[in-house]
Amino acid sequence: MSGEINELESAIPAILDRIKRDVKSVDMIIIHGSALDQSKFRPGKSDLDILVISDKHNYMAELPDLSDITGPWKQIDLTIRSRSVMRYRNFELSFIARVLCGRVIFDSGLDLGIETPDMANAKREVVQDLMRFAFSRMRFAGTDIHLSYDASWLIARAACIALHSFLVERDVDVAHRDLRWNLPKLIALATTFEPSLGKLAPYSEIIPYQIASADPDGLPYIDETPELLRKARMEKAAAFHILRSVKRTMNMKAC
Repeated sequence: MSGEINELESAIPAILDRIKRDVKSVDMIIIHGSALDQSKFRPGKSDLDILVISDKHNYMAELPDLSDITGPWKQIDLTIRSRSVMRYRNFELSFIARVLCGRVIFDSGLDLGIETPDMANAKREVVQDLMRFAFSRMRFAGTDIHLSYDASWLIARAACIALHSFLVERDVDVAHRDLRWNLPKLIALATTFEPSLGKLAPYSEIIPYQIASADPDGLPYIDETPELLRKARMEKAAAFHILRSVKRTMNMKAC
C-alpha cells in the first residue's frame, strides 16, 4: 500500500492547483473515503473522493476536470458543497460524518463557525428534515415484508436520527465517529438537555448498538426465523417510541 500512498502524495499538488484555479473562493479541500483506509482501498477499482467547501462556486457550472491526474484510483470523485455543510454537518450524516474523518489538504483559515441569520434558518430546516428523514426511514423499513439486516439497519438509524435532530437544534455536533450512531450515548446526551428523555434509556438495549453502528453491506444476511421476526418487531416498536418521544419533546408538527 505504501506505493499507492506515495502516488497520492505526489498527485496532491496538481489536485490543489487545478481546484483552486477553477473554483472560486475555496475554503477547504478534504480527501475522504477508502483512499485513506488501507483495508478498503482497491487499486484500480476504488475512487479518490474529494470534497471542496466553497460558497462562491456556481453549482450549475461544470466541475474541474481532474481526469488527467492519474494514480492508483479508478477516477477522482469531486464534490463541492457550501460552508453551511461544515456548520450543520448533521444534515447529511452518512456522507458528512465520513468526510469529517478525512484529511484536510487545504484550509483557507476562514472561520466557519459563525452563525448568521441565514445559517440559523438553515439549521431549523435541517432539524425538520432530519425528523422527516427518520420517519421516512421507519416507513420504508416497515414496508419490507422480509427481515433483513437492511431493514434492521434502517430502523436503528431512524432512532438515532431522531435524537440527532434534537441535539442539532441545540448546536451539538453529532457527526463524531464515536457518537453519531451510538444510541446509548445519544440518549444520555439528550437527557442532559431534557431530563424527561432519560426514560428512553431502556430502548437502547432493545435496538442493538452493533446494528446502528454498522453498515448493512458489512453484515451477513440471515434468513428469517420466528425469533428474529419477534426481535425485529420489538426493535421497530422501540424506534417508533424514540421518534415519537423526541418529536413530542420538540413540539414539532406531524410529519
